[in-house]
Amino acid sequence: MKNFLAIVIISLCFIIPSKADDISDFEIEGMSIGDSLLNYFSEEEIKNNIMGDYYENNEYTAIEFPNKSFKNYDNVSVDLISLDKKYIIQTVTGILFYEDIRDCHMKQKKIDKELSIIFQNTRKETNTRNHSADKTGKSKTKAINYWFKSGDLATIICTDWSNDLTNKYGWSDNLSIELKTKKFNDFLSKLYK
Repeated sequence: MKNFLAIVIISLCFIIPSKADDISDFEIEGMSIGDSLLNYFSEEEIKNNIMGDYYENNEYTAIEFPNKSFKNYDNVSVDLISLDKKYIIQTVTGILFYEDIRDCHMKQKKIDKELSIIFQNTRKETNTRNHSADKTGKSKTKAINYWFKSGDLATIICTDWSNDLTNKYGWSDNLSIELKTKKFNDFLSKLYK
């Protein structure tokens, strides 16, 4: 069953050209960067799922759609430019939750193997870091990044929350596949210097 799910995720999450040069060619739950979120959700649904003041300067708005009976993911999140009345997607992320981080790492390896073939025209890097939300340094992330020539980014990331944070907030270890524009990456770089 796990192998089947991995194949489904890889084959259905993205529209896959033989070699990818443009991040907007890819989809997560049918959504692509540059699409209007209004094509997928009503304005009321969008406003009801805003994650509050997620970013310090409110230049972007984070929205998460939990448990919406998505085909491949447990949750999907997007980021929009806050004052954009067209709700153009700047990032789209599919999230799967895991009880055992080893399962996340196995899935990450399988997806990476497939994406390495598709993203041949990108610069690949892998990093493991402490998660910035955990000041104790006990929560970790392992990211595999595919940098497009345009500066856009596709990431497969496993987040391993500490037992303390899991018990305190109910946060679950997870795998995220993230698609981000260069503009959004530049925003994050400045925000979290």
